[in-house]
This record gives sequence, C-alpha cells and structure tokens, in this order.
Amino acid sequence: MDTIKENWDADAEDDGVTVHPDLLDQYDETVKYSDASIPVDIQIWTTKFDNNFKEQKDKLVYKGSGTITTWKDGNMFMKGGIKVPFSSMNVPSDEAYGWTYATIHTPDGKTYEAVDKFTALTP
Repeated sequence: MDTIKENWDADAEDDGVTVHPDLLDQYDETVKYSDASIPVDIQIWTTKFDNNFKEQKDKLVYKGSGTITTWKDGNMFMKGGIKVPFSSMNVPSDEAYGWTYATIHTPDGKTYEAVDKFTALTP
C-alpha cells in the first residue's frame, strides 16, 4: 500500500493524501480485478518513540472508509485510490508525517491489513 500527497483542485496547494491499497497474491503480484466494490477502512496515526526508541502509533488523526473498484486503485500511477483531505485530519501542529493503516474487506469475507509508514499529514 502507498499513500501520496495530491492536489485535487485548481489552486497550488496539496489538498490531501490518496490511499492506494494494492491486493497482492502469494507471489507479491497485483491481483487484477475490475467492476468490484471493495470496502476499505482507513486510519491515519501520528507516531512517537517508546522508551526503547522504537517508533509506534500515537494519536489517531483520521478514521474513515472508502471503496476501491478496480486493481488500478492500488497503483498510485493510475490516478485511482481513496482520497483523504487534509481538512478531515485532526493533526497536532508539530506533526508532518504518520502511518496509514488500511483494512480491506474482500467479497469472500476475508480482511487484509496494510500499512504505509510515510504518510504526509500536512500540505
């Protein structure tokens, strides 16, 4: 899974991040599908270091959901994905990057979780 900072309107400033959940098979190849409606739950967190200097989740700054409909939504070069506006995030002023967790609910009832550990939290 990848996240990318993007501009969705005519002004110069980036508007949010697009989340690209990529379903992979046992060979780490993208599963090709289309005309599906696959729900995805998204959480975006700030991080902090614990006493052992290990990075961990800290504050939840966004929780929402979206839908992917084709394998192209998982590829950041194909302009799909799920848009999360910066205006929907509650980010502390001193935070710039965090972690995004996506939980994908496939039609067969299974769930898959992915994480992106370099998500922009601000424009």
